[in-house]
Amino acid sequence: MVVGQVTGEEPFYPDVSYGLLRVSDPNVLLWSLKPAEDGIEHAGIALRVWNMSGKKARFVASMKPGSILHAMRATHIETPTGPAHIVSGNLDETTAANAMETYLLTLAQ
Repeated sequence: MVVGQVTGEEPFYPDVSYGLLRVSDPNVLLWSLKPAEDGIEHAGIALRVWNMSGKKARFVASMKPGSILHAMRATHIETPTGPAHIVSGNLDETTAANAMETYLLTLAQ
């Protein structure tokens, strides 16, 4: 991951066009996005989402087009539990009502 200082001075990043990750359903909250506990080089990036609605929700989590190569469902302590669905380089999943889910993502270089 790369970081940089954002000072608020012109030119600043407009929130409508810059972002590392987007989640398609507004009821599915991006809870965290960080290097996995086992290290980014071994386990990739850990993504946690929280379905804030009272019903099952389908969501698509996307970075830049085609950038997610592989994804695994995981426990909240980041133990892989099985494959997750990748469609055209995006995570395409369904989550239960009021549920928090964890995924381990492998990104394209």
